[in-house]
Amino acid sequence: MNKKQLVVFIVAGIILLVIGGVAGYAIKSFNKVQVQKNTAVSNLSSKVITSITAYGEITKIDGRELTLSNANQTLVVLMAQNAKIRILAVKEGSATPVQQETKFEELKVGQKVNVIMKVSATGVMQGSSAVILPAATAKK
Repeated sequence: MNKKQLVVFIVAGIILLVIGGVAGYAIKSFNKVQVQKNTAVSNLSSKVITSITAYGEITKIDGRELTLSNANQTLVVLMAQNAKIRILAVKEGSATPVQQETKFEELKVGQKVNVIMKVSATGVMQGSSAVILPAATAKK
C-alpha cells in the first residue's frame, strides 16, 4: 500500500467517524424530543388537568372545526358533538354579563371566543365548550 492510498483510507475513516457521530447525536436528540412530547401529552391528558383554555377570534369554521387566531398565531380546534356553546350577553340596564346557552350554529367568523379543551391520550385536542364573548368585553 502506497502513501496516497493510506492517506485516502485515513481520510475516509475520519469522514465515516464524523458522519456516525453526527447521526448518533441526531438520533439521540430526536428521541429526547419524542420523550418530551410523550410526557407533555401524558401530562395534558391526565385527570389532574381538567381543561385548557384557548382564546381567539374565529377566522374559519369547517364543520365542527374552529380556527382561532390571536397575536398572529392560529389554532384549529375540533369541537365535540356534545360541546356546550354559551354566549356572554350583557342585558340592558345591567353591567354584569350573563352566560346563556346557545347553539353551535351561532358561532360566526369574527367572533371572539374562549374555548375549553381537553387533550386525549393520543394527543388530540378537542373542544368541550365555547363562550362567545361580547365585543365590549373581548380581550385586546
